[in-house]
Amino acid sequence: MRSQLEKVIKKIQQNPNLGRPYKIEGVPSYAIQGFPYLIFYSDLEDVIWIIAIAHRKRKLDYWKTRQTK
Repeated sequence: MRSQLEKVIKKIQQNPNLGRPYKIEGVPSYAIQGFPYLIFYSDLEDVIWIIAIAHRKRKLDYWKTRQTK
């Protein structure tokens, strides 16, 4: 799973427009092939910010209430 995740993150870095739009403007999601997870991210000027990696079978917005450190 880790190597697949790293491949997906590199893909997103190379082309941030790959993801599908999400309910929140500026937060696309991208499905990890072969795994039941979505990556939610934001394309900032100099960096791709991974907001969450969420299981597709859980309530879709469960990760929104979590705080960052």
